[in-house]
Amino acid sequence: MTNLQIQSINLSQIQSIECPDEQKNQICSIFQQIDSEESDNKPDVLTSEFSITKFLSYCKQLLKENYDNFMQEINNFSNELQDDEIQLVVNGSYDKDQISYKGITHFRYNDCPKDKLISIGNCRVHKDLADAFKEMQTAAKKDGIDLNIVSGFRSIADQRDRVFIKKFKDPKNPTPEEFKERLKWSAPSEYSEHHTGLAIDINSTETSFENTKAFDWLKNNAHKFGFEQSFIKDNKQGLGNEPWHWRFVGKNNEYADIFKEARNFNSNE
Repeated sequence: MTNLQIQSINLSQIQSIECPDEQKNQICSIFQQIDSEESDNKPDVLTSEFSITKFLSYCKQLLKENYDNFMQEINNFSNELQDDEIQLVVNGSYDKDQISYKGITHFRYNDCPKDKLISIGNCRVHKDLADAFKEMQTAAKKDGIDLNIVSGFRSIADQRDRVFIKKFKDPKNPTPEEFKERLKWSAPSEYSEHHTGLAIDINSTETSFENTKAFDWLKNNAHKFGFEQSFIKDNKQGLGNEPWHWRFVGKNNEYADIFKEARNFNSNE
């Protein structure tokens, strides 16, 4: 199989990818030629390892420096969540490394080891985040800014039972529309940055927080202490703007690798 473990490619996916029309026409022509050669196949879909590898090889020669972006889009399509899989996500039994659904993407995270967690107020966070936050909190205080953690570590179980499902009318049968809206503003269990103990909500969980002096201070200074805003306005993951949500990557990026998929996904912002 290909290096991205792509099991099928549809013509409709190829037609929706962003690239110059001339290249897209050539790609579609190559696709249809290979598709016609593949036996025991549904129309307009490549399913065999040989055909997919052959098709991608032609695309690499044609697209050159644009090939990586093309492959990213193909990979996103191949990972697209189907409506009949929604309940797996809600139940916490979906097992892929990322969730992609109608323009929204979440990445998988593990729970922080318990021996790495300490308490700040009513919240638990990774001990290294705690040290950095206290330092940042002290610096902000000198500038007349109060910073407080309102949410920190959440276990996979807590995210499933107390956070993600709570706004569904019927968690046992959510509609695709309400699932998409929930996915925009809340990560399913096993896909929340809060699991790591390295993500916190500061002062508020309202978008109006971006109009405060505290948010302005964070935008200008948080990076000095190893923090970055996870979900900015119009982010590529398709998630809601969350001015309150900050992840700790470390002053020397020592924890950046934990968030590498999300950071790479949004790297051209």
